[in-house]
Amino acid sequence: MIENNYSYQDVITRVATKGGITEEGVKVIQESFPQVSDAIFDKTLEKRRQTTLNSQKAFKE
Repeated sequence: MIENNYSYQDVITRVATKGGITEEGVKVIQESFPQVSDAIFDKTLEKRRQTTLNSQKAFKE
């Protein structure tokens, strides 16, 4: 991808058969990924905040 300067969509267009399995799978990823990635970032950032607070509290005691 990098060497040929292909975008994600370029790769899908090259390898997926129109109406085929890969195309259907890509549709699911494209529809779901924004919400999934937001949830991952929200959860991991919150956990990091909690861990930082716990560490700060532990060092103060």
